[in-house]
Amino acid sequence: MFYDVEDIYYKNRITYSNKKMVDNCDLVICYVDMKSYKSGAKTAVNYALKQNKKVINLYEENNK
Repeated sequence: MFYDVEDIYYKNRITYSNKKMVDNCDLVICYVDMKSYKSGAKTAVNYALKQNKKVINLYEENNK
């Protein structure tokens, strides 16, 4: 899935795309270490949770 990001500042393009993906889905399936200090994937997962999206994090399931 591609989003028009040409007008977005280049350092914000991935974050913008991640938010658009979350906005256009009902379920987020990811593999993210939520204990990591700073991560674009972690930011996207937190955004999904704030948007009340269902999140399945395979990282947590593999490390139980």
